[in-house]
Order: sequence, then C-alpha cells, then structure tokens
Amino acid sequence: MDYPQKILLILGAIGDTLMFTPTIEALHKAYPKAKVDALVFFGGSGAVLEKNEAISEIFVVPFLSQSKWQSLRSIKSIRRNRYDLSLLAIPDYRKEYHILAWLLGANKRLAHIYKSGYYKEMAFLETDLERMDYSAHNIENNLNLLNLLDIDWRKFVDLEKVRYTLNLKDEWKKEAEEYLKKFETLNSKYETNPKSQILNHKPKFKIGIHPGSTISPAALMRRWDPRRFAAVADHLIEKENAQVFIFAGPEEVDVGKKVQTLMKNPCILVDNLKLGPVMALMSKLDLFISNDSGLGHLAAGVGAPLVAIWGSTNPRYSCPINPGQVIILRKAKFPAWHWYENKRNIPKGCEKLSGMEDVEVEDVMAACKNYLK
Repeated sequence: MDYPQKILLILGAIGDTLMFTPTIEALHKAYPKAKVDALVFFGGSGAVLEKNEAISEIFVVPFLSQSKWQSLRSIKSIRRNRYDLSLLAIPDYRKEYHILAWLLGANKRLAHIYKSGYYKEMAFLETDLERMDYSAHNIENNLNLLNLLDIDWRKFVDLEKVRYTLNLKDEWKKEAEEYLKKFETLNSKYETNPKSQILNHKPKFKIGIHPGSTISPAALMRRWDPRRFAAVADHLIEKENAQVFIFAGPEEVDVGKKVQTLMKNPCILVDNLKLGPVMALMSKLDLFISNDSGLGHLAAGVGAPLVAIWGSTNPRYSCPINPGQVIILRKAKFPAWHWYENKRNIPKGCEKLSGMEDVEVEDVMAACKNYLK
C-alpha cells in the first residue's frame, strides 16, 4: 500500500497492550511520519501508552461497560479521522473486535486468522489477515501483522532481546516516592494494616504481591489461593527481612484485604493509587509476585524481577517479557485451555481445571530466592 498517513491501533487489556508495544516500535520506524493513534478499551491500557513517543492520540472507550449507543457515538467520532490503516492486536479472535474494526472504517484493516472463526467470528470483515502461528509468542504474532505491509520487522526488533516499551511520567515517580516515604521511617506504623502493627526494623527488600485478576469467569480461575499468598508474604517478612506491598485494583480490593487479614505480619495494602504511580512504585521493588495478570506484565515492563503463578494459561503465548528477570511457575497436570479462542469463557469440561492449586508455597519461595541475594 501507499505510505499511510493515519494509522489506528485497536488494543485490549494492559498485558495485551504491552505485548503490542514492540509492534508499535517497528511500525513507527517503518513509517516515522505517520500519525499513529490508539483505541483502548481500558483506562489502564491508556496509561501504559501515555508516554509512548510513537503514539499521537489515545482514545479510551470502555465498550464493555457503556451502552451500545454510547459506543456507537464514540465509534462515529473516531471514524471521522478517516484512517488509512488499522491494526487489531491479539486477542482479535472474537467477532465483536472484527465488527468494531469494520465500523471504524480504515481503508486497510489488519488482523489474525485463527484455525476457526473466519465466518462465525466474522474475520472476513478485515481486508487482510495474517495466519496465527500457534508455536509463537503473542509478541511475534503481533509483529507478523507487519508482514501484510511488506515490512521486515526483524530489521527493527530483535526477538532475543525484545522488551516492552513503558515510560513513566515524572509526576508518577514523584508520587510513588512520596508514598514510600510514609513507610521508610524506623518504627513507622503500617497505616493500612487493620492489625495496626508496628514496623520495628529496616527492611532489606521491597516486595510486591498481586493476588487478584480481572473478574471474568476464566480470569477468576487464574487466582492463586489467598492463604498461600499470605504464607509466602509472612515467610518473606520473617526470613528475608522484606517489606511487603499487596497490590489491589478496584475489582480486587476484597482479595487484597483477605490476604492482608490472613497474614501474621504487617503489610501495606496498595489500593488507593492510580495506575501511573502504581507503575512507578513497582519500578522500585526488588521482586514482584503475581498471578497471570496485567500487573505481572507491568512488573516486567518497569524492570522488576517477576515470579508469576500460572495454571490454565500457556506461557508460550503470553508470558511477560523481561529477559533474565521472569520466572513462570506452571505445574498444572493438563494442557492449557485459557488461550486465544477462550480468552473470557470457560470451555465445557474445564470448569474445575484451574491448575493454580498445583503450585505450592515452597515452589514460590524457591523461585524467589533467585532474586533475593
């Protein structure tokens, strides 16, 4: 095609957006003069892109929570930009995404074609389709969309060294530093701990724990037992002289408080910061422990060593990327079922196959020791 002047990226959740950032980098290098905008479904994904120099404008449209009429008005407004090209990021299997891309009206619309779904999921609404490589990571599959533009993305991205593009605003860093200062004073009270316990020593490590996930039925099955998170946190405090931060978003406060209540030792519940300062706070941690979640990807993006607990998901496709700093613990005794075609729904027969219970506290502690030296 001719050199595109206006490009629209259609992106989903936080982890999915981060896994698309190498494609944004390659696209920007191939078309440095093009105006590249991003349509995201969640505010958190918008925050991820806020300091990305390749992105001109970000549209945050909460399609999952607003009415159809509100969504149509948003689509009509964005469509007025008359885009030459749109790229639909993984997960792009469902028909809702293909209908959205078609309604947005770019002249050339790129997406993936899966083993099924060309008619049922309406993939035919796209102008060009790249076949999904089921042996490759989502990052590589996203980059492969550029094959449809005759762009040799390997000139711009080295898969062996690839990282997420995630830049932090100075104001986020400042807010995170001020937040930490509240807990740095010797004998300072852990204000958010319901037990009102006292910190009577200076910690050696700052460690984050994320026990939550989104609340779709499939995502809830990716949560490790809160009792095990509490046991890990207590061990880290007692044996490793750690200061523990429990991260909980708006939909995860209950599970965050549950872990906190189950613990014998004081911790800090991080449930009152916006995502920007949360990312800045995570960048100051010595270790982050999480389920398969967007915050796990964020930890990798800001450079925090990560231990991630997985069950129904296949790390081959969507494990967080940060070379040498990510350990994935998956010990499930069944093949992963939570993947492209089953992003939000639980397939029949998989209702009890979470695989999270197969990861023991001892497994997590052994992995943590790789970073606590």
